[in-house]
Amino acid sequence: SVIDAEKISASSLILTMEARHVQNIVIEDDLAFERVIPLKEAAELIEQRRINGLDGLLAAMVDRDPMRYLDRRWDVEDPYKRARRHYRRSAAEIQDLVNKVIGSL
Repeated sequence: SVIDAEKISASSLILTMEARHVQNIVIEDDLAFERVIPLKEAAELIEQRRINGLDGLLAAMVDRDPMRYLDRRWDVEDPYKRARRHYRRSAAEIQDLVNKVIGSL
């Protein structure tokens, strides 16, 4: 589903699958940058800084540089039109990342 301005403004935290999703959301609502982060980056922040709770994650997100979302560093692999093993690998990665993030919130 597509995220619109109403959903963006109503969200406390928006987790994305790709860095370009961060860009798209910030284009829609420039105030959303403080609440939007790639899932992969959120999991890394939580793990590195031993963050617990939404407030801790949001505080850790404050000093990020928007330029870090110009490459694919934080992207979860998209298995679209690829072999089944790519789907399995992506599903396993997503499950692991979601468990890390949701488990700390």
